[in-house]
Parts: sequence; C-alpha cells; structure tokens
Amino acid sequence: MNPKKRDNFLKALDSLEEAIALPIENQRDIAGIIKNFEFVYELGWKFLKAYLEDQGMESGSPKDVLTKAFQSKIINDEKIWLEIIQARNLSVHTYDRELAEKLVSNIKNDYMNSFRELKNIH
Repeated sequence: MNPKKRDNFLKALDSLEEAIALPIENQRDIAGIIKNFEFVYELGWKFLKAYLEDQGMESGSPKDVLTKAFQSKIINDEKIWLEIIQARNLSVHTYDRELAEKLVSNIKNDYMNSFRELKNIH
C-alpha cells in the first residue's frame, strides 16, 4: 500500500483533533471542524480501500469499503461508519446552523473514536 494514503489520513486526523480541542467561538470554527471532518472521512475511506486491496479484497463505494472492513474486523462499528457516511453527505449538500452544531457534537462524541481506530492499521 502507498504509505502516503495513511500519512495523509493521519495528518488530516491530527488537524481535526486540534480543531475539536479548541473552544468554538464562532460559525467559522464550526465550519472549520466540519471541513476537517470531510477531509478525514474522504482520506479515511480511501486509506481503508487501499488497505483492503493490499489484502486482496476489491471494493468500490465508501459503503462497500466500510462493510468489507467491518466484515474483516478492521473496524469495530459498522453502524457508526454508516452514520458517518450519511453525516458527510448531509454536510456537503445542506447547510443549516442546527445541523452544523449537531454534526460538530457527533464528530466530537461519536465519530472521532472510529477515525482514531484507523491509526492502528499499517
């Protein structure tokens, strides 16, 4: 596997970790966290896809990748990952303050642990 995919994912995850650790003072902070989340999601599923391919498993869509990663016990919670896919799709196609604030809360409280588990894949 191209180590650059893992490195890019880890850099994006570090940026998201940093963003959620800081106090949220305005809409720009919320927008920045959501944008970082989108980067981590995109790089994360693509990293998983590359990893699966190295293991001899072909996959296509993000949902397919995450389902195969769950079946292979690479990720622990398929349900949360499917929720992450939905959240990402909403975040890029809809903007409303209430949705944005709920998404930031979900990122901090639910999604980060799933992203962090990818750090252990080599």
